Amino acid sequence: FSFLSYLSIGAGTYSLSRRFAGPAVAWTVLLVLLSFPELVYQATTTKNDLAVGAVAVACLGLLFRMGAAFRVRDFALFLLFVAFGVSVKTTWMLLVAPLALCFAPILLRPANLRAVGESLRHAWKVWIPLILAGMVLAQLWLFAANHRRWGHWLGEPSYCADNRQTDGLAGMAANLTRYALQAVDILPPGDKIIACWTGKPLSGWLESACARWRCSAFGDVATNSLYGPFDLVCGSHEDSAWFGPFFILLAFPALLWSLLQFKSEPFCARVAATALGYLLVLSYFMVWSPWNGRYLSGMAVMTGLGMAVFLRDLRIPRGALAALRAGALLLLAYAGFANQMKPLFWESGRAAEGAAYGPCEG
Repeated sequence: FSFLSYLSIGAGTYSLSRRFAGPAVAWTVLLVLLSFPELVYQATTTKNDLAVGAVAVACLGLLFRMGAAFRVRDFALFLLFVAFGVSVKTTWMLLVAPLALCFAPILLRPANLRAVGESLRHAWKVWIPLILAGMVLAQLWLFAANHRRWGHWLGEPSYCADNRQTDGLAGMAANLTRYALQAVDILPPGDKIIACWTGKPLSGWLESACARWRCSAFGDVATNSLYGPFDLVCGSHEDSAWFGPFFILLAFPALLWSLLQFKSEPFCARVAATALGYLLVLSYFMVWSPWNGRYLSGMAVMTGLGMAVFLRDLRIPRGALAALRAGALLLLAYAGFANQMKPLFWESGRAAEGAAYGPCEG
């Protein structure tokens, strides 16, 4: 299921990117996105975080179609995907909130509302099975069962409390700062090279700087005893890895660039606003843990279209695009070989698992 989600993310991103930037850039973006280590590791896991990204990309494709020419059948399919996302993982509801807000001007155009109203009035018999299908896809009875047993629709109250961020805006700021530091991901080999040159890995230097600044963002704000205090984890583990050097060097700057292109590329700007909105919402509601990168996969997959627009506007020559593709393939190969949970040539996943959660050592 995760591998199919991984492939569908690639296919959907390529399709959208090609419409905005042509096939050469689209292939480059496809390979760069699929080389993000966290996505590679998640592609072979039983976790459901990557499926959230796949549903998000599917919704973006339908929103693009509805923006170009609204069709009620596309709208109905969009609602089914939204319902399916609810059952995939509850983090989807944190993502769909900024998605709905950013794309409401498209969905709520008067002509579109009239078309949906006409369909409900004249084809209501078709909508009945669609509504039933949506209820099945959303698995609403599970939430009802949780509320009946635990008094909370998400389940056991203590589990919900362990994952809820309760420090408000200060906690959100702390989490954003932590994620910014975690995004400086040069992978374990790069960390060890820095350690050879300087005597300390990059993750160690960043942690030392945090301790020296004594910033409240690195104290107990938005943390709890279950997950421990903030530390930088450098590893090739599906729970604790991040998105590699391409994310901080290309994907995130491209996301910010596309956000500024609202007049020329409003759809791309709305996608960027959705991704950043999800980052803010997640930082506000979720306590920090070493494996929150999994939850941010939904944001990472939405950087693809921004990368396409960014590379197109920079007018990158074909040779540079080829170099990017080659680098992405090398990173993809590294992530495939270095997966600590599913290694190809060295110690078992269980032996590697214990080493995945501590800082890299020089």
